[in-house]
Amino acid sequence: MTPRIEVFCLEVEDKLSKVLIRKIYESGNFRTPIYKENFDNIIRMLFTKELINEKYYGEI
Repeated sequence: MTPRIEVFCLEVEDKLSKVLIRKIYESGNFRTPIYKENFDNIIRMLFTKELINEKYYGEI
């Protein structure tokens, strides 16, 4: 189990950009938790394969 302080998470207010997509891709996670205000308030999961499809984005 990954320690909580090492989990890659996104805040609900984060804006999607190429830099953020790259960070998500490089995290190597299949699912990325999205939180609101603090890590204890996970509101949903982002499924990476739904966001990053090499067919459309190519090599990142």
